[in-house]
Amino acid sequence: MDTRANAVKIVDDWLRIAFPEAVRANTWQLNRSGFSSAFIGWCLRLRKDVSLLIAVDQFFPYTKPVTAFFGPGAPRHGPHIEADGRLCLVASETTTDSLDPAGVVGHFLAKASSLLVALDRGELGEDYVVDFEAYWSRSRTTGQSVQTLFDIAPPTRSLFLGTYASQRIVSDDEERLRRWLQHRLGEVYKRDFDRSLFLWMDNLPVPSAYPKSYSDLRTLFEKADQASAFDEVQPIIGSGGVVLLGGPSSPGRTAGGAVILSSGEKRRENKGFRPGRTPAALLPFALKLNRASIRSVDAAASRIPLSQLTAADSAHIAIIGCGSLGAGAAKLLAQQGIKHFSLFDPDNLGWENIGRHELGARHVGANKADALKATLLADLPDIVDIASYGTDWRNIIDNDQSVFENVSVIISATGDWGASAALSDLQAAGVLKIPVIYTWLERNAIAAHVVVLQGPTVSLRNGFDNTGRPLTAAASWWSEDQDPRCGGAASPYGAIDLAAGQSLVARAALDIASGSAVAPIWRVWVGLSSDLEQAGGFWSAAFKSIVGDPAEGGKMMAAQWRTE
Repeated sequence: MDTRANAVKIVDDWLRIAFPEAVRANTWQLNRSGFSSAFIGWCLRLRKDVSLLIAVDQFFPYTKPVTAFFGPGAPRHGPHIEADGRLCLVASETTTDSLDPAGVVGHFLAKASSLLVALDRGELGEDYVVDFEAYWSRSRTTGQSVQTLFDIAPPTRSLFLGTYASQRIVSDDEERLRRWLQHRLGEVYKRDFDRSLFLWMDNLPVPSAYPKSYSDLRTLFEKADQASAFDEVQPIIGSGGVVLLGGPSSPGRTAGGAVILSSGEKRRENKGFRPGRTPAALLPFALKLNRASIRSVDAAASRIPLSQLTAADSAHIAIIGCGSLGAGAAKLLAQQGIKHFSLFDPDNLGWENIGRHELGARHVGANKADALKATLLADLPDIVDIASYGTDWRNIIDNDQSVFENVSVIISATGDWGASAALSDLQAAGVLKIPVIYTWLERNAIAAHVVVLQGPTVSLRNGFDNTGRPLTAAASWWSEDQDPRCGGAASPYGAIDLAAGQSLVARAALDIASGSAVAPIWRVWVGLSSDLEQAGGFWSAAFKSIVGDPAEGGKMMAAQWRTE
């Protein structure tokens, strides 16, 4: 079935009735507006001197129509008119009804007609400000971009400019910028930073006022009553220098753009001077100005809820055990904005680990804690610090009682009863006062447990016998998992089985760090009952009695941890 052919026929039939003057666009008309031969389009007159081309691609009706004005009176510039003349009528994430192709085309036709009227009236000028970065980007005169590591907010101020791999990056915090570059590059950034400048503007310029020359740039500073700031930095900023502009774009939001200065053809201001004799005050006017887009390298923070981001900024998470569960939780927490970590693990990564570990083949043979540190810093360079210890945490604390001094939360993910019991006993003795998240997986990762405890009142030991066997396991098995190898059993589970457990641990850590939950906590992720049955198990009577019946499974459950 040719879905597009049917959709196009429906549009043809509708236009024949609703707009009898509409005609199919020919190849020349489509090409003139930048549409390839894959498009089918229609032309119809909106007024005497302006017509509309509306076209659909080969995936229509599952994609949106595209539109463009043409004709002697067609507006070439204005809000919602892109650089190639196409119209931006709806947001990119807008969805359409694939079962009503005529209705969709009619909607876009109406939107285009409304836009033309608004442009004739001189309306929509505020849209230049609301979507400033998009319009600035469309007007850019270079393919280069400038990375930013600071908040676009008042006041006007000096910035530090660093470069790496032909990329420019600016920040108002020298220490943060140097640290970011060190993490990103994997080595100390030894170069000195250049000076840059950020101009805060209460009113962002419209495209016709975008700076085209060095003089235009200074004029923007003058209008913002910041000429002195510009003149102070002017002798320092030369070819390759960067100036950033920013201001409010809508309530609660800001936007910005960048200009990059480079050596260009000499301007008229230099005329009359012999080579090498141009007065210093006129030298900057020989610089060429290119408008460039900006890319915030900490933009991920804008996707995280503010309450979580605030807690993440100050939290310090210690993770004991950087295996599949602990390493996965560490990555989730780092992506969530946690910037301080301490990692403990004496083991090296093996080939048998890589199928379900955050670290891959390039780290085989490396210590898990050290390799995880390097990976997190390279992938998320705005992390402030990670301390890694390639040894058992008990060796560290024997020699350094302050190792957990600045830690907010400890995650114990060793899967080793002895290590967990030792940590629990430190809590019971009042030596360790911060919250500890104990986490472990059951066989086949059919269940993941998180127990959060703080203080000496409630102990981890309450839920285990003296050899570390849980008193309330979620699953029971028809047969024991017998593994005769000296190295011990390796429970069969994959990355998909593990993912829910990693999220369970990270969620608990974030809840404790943000204060949205307090110890004691016992949460359990139970897998699908069908998976448990297939593996030869069933939900235990004790678990059903204390926590509840998982029914079909695939959910989180919670109960009160044993108090004695």
